[in-house]
Amino acid sequence: MVLVLVEVLVLVLVLVLVEVLVLVLVLVLVEVLVVLVLVLVFAVELVGVLALVLRLVLGVLLGFVGVLPWLDLGTLLAFVLGGLFKLGAL
Repeated sequence: MVLVLVEVLVLVLVLVLVEVLVLVLVLVLVEVLVVLVLVLVFAVELVGVLALVLRLVLGVLLGFVGVLPWLDLGTLLAFVLGGLFKLGAL
């Protein structure tokens, strides 16, 4: 009788420990995935902000130099460079 009780207690203890370990591993993996998604979202937002700043700077510079109106060449260059940034070519 005592052996059966000890076996049941050991089995329950092992099952609880395994369940807790699996739960902790799942929670850690979920946390890592959430952090990775947040980093990816931040990187995409940063690329968007950089493309906007590049567009403004190119527009102002080309407008001051007087090569072409900034709405034509500056916007075109900014969109091309921004697209290359988003594609990972630059």
